[in-house]
Amino acid sequence: MLSHVLLWLGAAWADPPTSPPPPSWTVSYIAQGVRPGAKVGYDFPVLRRVKRRPNRREGKRAIRRDLAIEPSLSMWHHWGNHTPVTLSAQAIYRRSKPNGRQRELFIGQGLTYAINAGFTYRFDGDTLDRSLLAGRAMSATSFGFGFGRDLRKKPRSNLELTWHARPTVTIWSPYNSGGAPVLTLELGVRL
Repeated sequence: MLSHVLLWLGAAWADPPTSPPPPSWTVSYIAQGVRPGAKVGYDFPVLRRVKRRPNRREGKRAIRRDLAIEPSLSMWHHWGNHTPVTLSAQAIYRRSKPNGRQRELFIGQGLTYAINAGFTYRFDGDTLDRSLLAGRAMSATSFGFGFGRDLRKKPRSNLELTWHARPTVTIWSPYNSGGAPVLTLELGVRL
């Protein structure tokens, strides 16, 4: 029995972790419905595993699995209502094929401050003062999936970037008396 367990553990760790790639900047256009926004992040790869799989035509091919942390700052504008600014960190699991195609799953946690549109006033005793950057702070939990392509792996391509698309669900809480789901689409590049 012990030999079977040791054999299974040896097979599970047969592919040792390799050194992760260097960190990279992420610049994205985000949209919450028709409301435009922008996101800037810094992708820190933490762990990389490479698994070699047999391929009928080309011999063995390498499948890369990366774990990365991405702190980011994002903002979009809801006309006449508010402008949310979010500071968050996402844990990203990314799987890459030899041709550069990528799939990813992610989960993140952050803080959102929604700045009210228009003028907000505060009454202090006898005076009425204008309040700058009035709004509300909320916790932001996000999750989703993504796909993209590393253009350095594409034949006849000299571009040093990776494009990605990430549909995301973010839950703001507390929002009024509960939570508010926010659906966004992120289209971006990793430089």
